[in-house]
Amino acid sequence: MTITLSHRELSLALFALEGGNLPASVDDPCSPDEHACPVADSLEEMFGARSMTPEKKLARHLTQHLQQGWLECGLMGMGAAGEPAPGEVASGEHVSREQQVSARRMADNMKKWTCAIELAPEERRLLSEAIGRLPRSAWISMPRTMWRLRKKL
Repeated sequence: MTITLSHRELSLALFALEGGNLPASVDDPCSPDEHACPVADSLEEMFGARSMTPEKKLARHLTQHLQQGWLECGLMGMGAAGEPAPGEVASGEHVSREQQVSARRMADNMKKWTCAIELAPEERRLLSEAIGRLPRSAWISMPRTMWRLRKKL
């Protein structure tokens, strides 16, 4: 079954699945799209993906979707914002304004970004259990996000 998650909901689900730890970022030169690097996928299957727990496989899948969102919103894979062109000298004030505008644009993009994720019933159950293990403070600090995520699962 397919569910649509916002960036915030996906981040929260991944946080819950990882047991309250942020996932390690993957510095893979290949696109995070799951079909973008078939050689790496087949090597991982041969040498270790089979031994991964279902929770780790699901966390890896969600991380790929999250990274795809970062790419689409300009948070990953781009040069530094406000970087002057070769041979151009930029003033500190100009760079600062450009960085602020760029940061606002990326934040707006992340608020609007959504992702459709295909989850098997077992994956939905694992994710729902992980969300259920989050402390009460999560419900207090972000009740709307928690309620929406719980309803979708």
